[in-house]
Amino acid sequence: MYSPGARTVEVELGGAVRHLQMDYEALMEFQNLTGRDPLKGQLGRFGTRDLATLVLVALKHEDPDLTLQDVARWVHLGNAAYVMEQAVSSASEGAAARNLPSAPTLAAANGGTPPEGISAARR
Repeated sequence: MYSPGARTVEVELGGAVRHLQMDYEALMEFQNLTGRDPLKGQLGRFGTRDLATLVLVALKHEDPDLTLQDVARWVHLGNAAYVMEQAVSSASEGAAARNLPSAPTLAAANGGTPPEGISAARR
């Protein structure tokens, strides 16, 4: 469901422009699916399933029927760093707009580097 006032970030996935929205509903769903709360710094090492889950919950407001398998078809090694950056940007912009503490970035959760096997290439 779309949260009025929540910031969105455009990302091209699956041949379409989509809008990531990392509101509290998305953060809570991420926690429900992974058992980790990003606002408490419980991300640890971020893996491929984590990234797909993050994108899934950030896109549910546009397409409630979206599945993890759909997202997994759109994210690949050539665009994973770009997608991760956009997802983090969505979370950070949303928090800043409300003067909330920002969620830790995925790169910071990974010691300042992207997850193993993910290059810095965009799209």
